[in-house]
Formats: sequence, structure tokens, C-alpha cells
Amino acid sequence: MTFKPMLEEYVTLSVTKCKEMGFFKQGAACSGSVRWRNRDGNETASIGFITDLRNVPFARLVYEYNGLTQDYVIPLRRKQSNLNPANGFYLFVCRVTGLSCRKLYLVNGRFVSRRAFRALYEKQTFSRTEKQGVYK
Repeated sequence: MTFKPMLEEYVTLSVTKCKEMGFFKQGAACSGSVRWRNRDGNETASIGFITDLRNVPFARLVYEYNGLTQDYVIPLRRKQSNLNPANGFYLFVCRVTGLSCRKLYLVNGRFVSRRAFRALYEKQTFSRTEKQGVYK
């Protein structure tokens, strides 16, 4: 039996954080870096991040994985807001599944949606009685 890490243990990239950091500006190109820190405050990973929302929207990630420089392009898909049709938001398009998603996980050097690999959130492994004790 092989051990599969919980989803909480992966480096993640979320649409929400990218938007907060100013990477999703309609009709513009933006660049910067994204850094991840562990609970002790030490940097665990960083990437160069570029978005271009002028014509065909995409995000481009440049990072190192196992000593090799990775240049990874992720398509973005615009979705209309159900509250205000004039407004919309962007979602990542997983390059493995082709599905839209709000969060990507770094798995084997690629950023993919959680449907592209088998992993669970820790909460999903709890029994019913464990859930009742934890969430009271």
C-alpha cells in the first residue's frame, strides 16, 4: 500500500489569492512572484507568475522542481457572475482534465486540479463519529 499525502500537504495556487495579489486585472498583463511559507514562517516554495488577460487569457508559471526550471502555461477561463452579468471572474483550466477549477496543486512538477490525481482532504478520512467529535 502506498502512502498518499493529504491535499493540505501540497503547494497550492488559488484563484482567490491570485486575485487578491492583483494578478487578474481585466484587459491587462501582470507579473510578480508567489511565495509559500510553512507554519514556522520558512519559505518552502516560490514561483514567477505572469498573467495576460488581453486576448487569450493565460497564466504562466516559472519555477524550479527537482533542480529543473519549469515553464508552465495554464489557460484561464472567464465565467460570468450570476449576481451581476456585467462582472465575471477567471478560473484555471487544468491541463490534465480540461476542467475549470479555483485551485491547483503542485503534483510531480505540474500544477493540476484535484481531479487529476487521487488525494483527499484530511476531513474526508474521518469516520462519522470522529467528525461529530471534531466539529461540535
